[in-house]
Amino acid sequence: MKLIKPAYFIVFVVLSLSIFTSCSKNVQEMPESNLIPDFDMQRFVGKWYEIARLPHKDEKNLEMITLTIDFDEEKGNYNIMHKSWNIKTAAWQEKSGRIWAPDSLQASCLRISYKLFFGGDFEIIDLDRKNYEWAFVKSNDLQTAWILAREKKVPINIIKDIAINGSNLGVSTQKLKRVYHDLDRLKKSLKKD
Repeated sequence: MKLIKPAYFIVFVVLSLSIFTSCSKNVQEMPESNLIPDFDMQRFVGKWYEIARLPHKDEKNLEMITLTIDFDEEKGNYNIMHKSWNIKTAAWQEKSGRIWAPDSLQASCLRISYKLFFGGDFEIIDLDRKNYEWAFVKSNDLQTAWILAREKKVPINIIKDIAINGSNLGVSTQKLKRVYHDLDRLKKSLKKD
């Protein structure tokens, strides 16, 4: 049996610890005004449409993006399914994983894991607290952010309000890119580019 070299093991442990502690560190550093104190993960369950996002490499060429969150009663955890249409390959893509709040005191700081220990930490910084119809989510580094909604279309005044709130919290919302959910409109927009 081949043993792992000590140097590789140490790097693996350090990386694992940094991944598992990053969200809780950032929660402590975040101003209280950015947190959603009454966030209810059970109400967050269901299908979400990605309405807009800050462009980033992980979702390059992807449109018609949905996230579906469900609760597995047997295992006692929340699952997430990310589904998208790749405009370059003209094919659907799916990836599944787990989603949870690593800090029970701050449920709106979520961790998503798609492969083994790898994934990311995300914070819900704005939310329709009454009906959970839309949410504004950002990564810890402010390089990625998304407007999510329960419907494919969101009134422009709501999108503007979300963008203003996000901008006030340090997100570069002027760079948000619309995500298409209508294949015909998507094809027309691609012809213009």
